[in-house]
Amino acid sequence: MIRVFFRKRKKEEKGRKDKNQEPATREQTMNDPNMPESVRCNLKEQDKKIKKQDEQINALRKAEEFGNEGKIDEAISIAEKVMYEEGLLVKGAKWPYILSDLYLKKNMHNECWKYLNFLTPKLPNDQDKICEIRTKILKKEGKHSEALYMKMSALLYKYTAIENKPTEEKIQKDLKPLIKKADLLDKENEILALVNKHLRTSKFNANQLKDELKAVFK
Repeated sequence: MIRVFFRKRKKEEKGRKDKNQEPATREQTMNDPNMPESVRCNLKEQDKKIKKQDEQINALRKAEEFGNEGKIDEAISIAEKVMYEEGLLVKGAKWPYILSDLYLKKNMHNECWKYLNFLTPKLPNDQDKICEIRTKILKKEGKHSEALYMKMSALLYKYTAIENKPTEEKIQKDLKPLIKKADLLDKENEILALVNKHLRTSKFNANQLKDELKAVFK
C-alpha cells in the first residue's frame, strides 16, 4: 500500500513539475486526505527515528568534543546513555567505538572490555576491530601472550574470508613486536605457521586457535 501511494504521488509530482508548480512539502504530503492511515503512521515513525538519529549523532559528537577537551567523565556519561540506555540507531563505522575510546583514555579497562562484550553480538562483521581494541587493553596491562592471541585473532577475522590475503612479511611485521614481548621468539615460526594455516580456512575458529596456541606456549 505504501508503494502504491508513493507511485501515485510521484506521478502527481511529475505533473506539478510539468506545470512549473512547486513540489509538495512534507507537511502537505502528511496532510494528504488520500493517504492511507497505515502509510501516515509509517511515515511518522520514520520521522521519529530520523529525529532520534540526529539527536544521537549530536550527542556522540559532543562526547567526542568533551573527550578531546579532557572532560572524560562527562563524555562517558553522554556516550553510555546513547549506547546502553537508548541503543544506537545510527549507521556508521565510528559511532560504536567512541565509548570504547573514552574508556581507554580513562584507563577504564574492565568497563571497556565489558562494553566490547556488549558490542560483539551486535556487530558480527566488526570482530577484527573489537579484537584490535582488546589487544590494546591487554598490552597496557602487560599481558603480552594474551595480547598476541588477540592480535592474531584480529588478523584472522579480517583476512580469512576475503581473497586478498596479507603477505607473510606483513603478518610477521604485525606480530613480531608482541612475539618478542611475550618472550616467544623461539616459537615465532610455529606462531606464523598457525596464522597461515587459519588463513587458508573458509571461516576463522577463534577457540581452535586458542587451543593450538596453548600447545605452542607450553
